[in-house]
Amino acid sequence: MKTIVYCLCLLVMGVGPVSLNAQKGENPWAVSLALGYGYDFDQLSPNSVFPFPLVITTSLGDSEVRLGAPWSVQLGAHIPFGKRWGMETGVGMTSRSIRYETLFQNPPNGQCQECLAGISLRMYRVPILLDWIPLKGNDWRFHLKAGLSVDWSGMPDDVFYGDGPSSLETPSKVEVFDLNEEQSFMLLITDDALSASALAGLEWEYNLGKPGRLALGLTFSHQLNSSTSLLLWGYDRKADNREGGYVPNILQFTSVMGYVRYAFAW
Repeated sequence: MKTIVYCLCLLVMGVGPVSLNAQKGENPWAVSLALGYGYDFDQLSPNSVFPFPLVITTSLGDSEVRLGAPWSVQLGAHIPFGKRWGMETGVGMTSRSIRYETLFQNPPNGQCQECLAGISLRMYRVPILLDWIPLKGNDWRFHLKAGLSVDWSGMPDDVFYGDGPSSLETPSKVEVFDLNEEQSFMLLITDDALSASALAGLEWEYNLGKPGRLALGLTFSHQLNSSTSLLLWGYDRKADNREGGYVPNILQFTSVMGYVRYAFAW
């Protein structure tokens, strides 16, 4: 009996490395880091009452609040299911700057024409993608990917304040800014719940050998529901309090993201 167990152990120990070596050359396990920059085809939910960009009307003229192009960073993991199939997952963050642009015909001295807010809209994402390799060569592979993701901009707000100073809000989600000496406004990012996105992409990957793998790709994403809003209030600097009602901008993104990815495989 001991002899049989010993022989089975040798067999497993021998087959394991062979299997891993074959897997390593075909479709290896891998961890990766990806950096991306993209373009939003749409930023507004179809359920939003107000158009985008948000227009701020003042005594000197109108201004607009705009979101910048998205950029992203993602840590990922590739799990192989065979020579041509696998699954990808991980966690990533996408950020968009917030700008308010004055359209005054005669702006006051020192008034910036395009001001960059100190806060930004950050969305976190956990994707689950099915990965297929339809084409491959000696040192390269071409991937097609499709799946879903869970998105959120932070922990959901437990309390919604309709009145009060900006200090009641999470600092990373609020900013008070002055369009002129007499008129101030407050931007607030709110997050009601989790949202989901449909994902599809393609990727060309080159094997560098022991240093790892380098890839270039495109990912198309469409949020299936909206959970994040950008709210705009009037603000009284002297009283340190928001005033009037708020203008909600309900966000729902449809985007394409180009990226470069480094993967370490084993």
